[in-house]
Amino acid sequence: MSAVLSIIFAAGRGSRMKGYAGNKTLLPLIAGKSLYEGSRPLIMEVLDNLPAGPRAIVVNYHAEEVRRVTRGRGISYIDQPVTNGTGGALLAARSFIASADADRVIITMGDVPLIRSATYCRLLDLLERYDLGLLAFESKDRAQYGMIEMESERVTGIVEWKYWKDFPEERLKANG
Repeated sequence: MSAVLSIIFAAGRGSRMKGYAGNKTLLPLIAGKSLYEGSRPLIMEVLDNLPAGPRAIVVNYHAEEVRRVTRGRGISYIDQPVTNGTGGALLAARSFIASADADRVIITMGDVPLIRSATYCRLLDLLERYDLGLLAFESKDRAQYGMIEMESERVTGIVEWKYWKDFPEERLKANG
């Protein structure tokens, strides 16, 4: 079986994080004096849960701090020139993914420490049968998260919540 390339998105500002000015992937998993101080940054748990293979982190906001915390782990860093969402992060990583010696790629967020190794392995198992495996959830408050557009079992698009205002209402209703 070939190596698995893992790409971690850690470039965003964390616009839903109120009262925190740092990169949300560096929030502590184990709180200390406050919710924003403590140990074990979220991104470290994500890194430890990913399967073996080459890894890259897409950075922008507080990039040097993310690099400092994750240094020494054989990670490549991809600069996202503008914080323009997950689509922009994927575009920033496109050439890195194309040049990697891997036929399977995991793309994950750097602030999802509760996704366990077994879940990533199940996603990889899906890639034995399908071109794409997707882990998502349906939020009760759709106004805070992205929307996956589907036709049958085929993903046709991903729209971040802040761009929903640009979509016709019929399209939004059809997807949720």
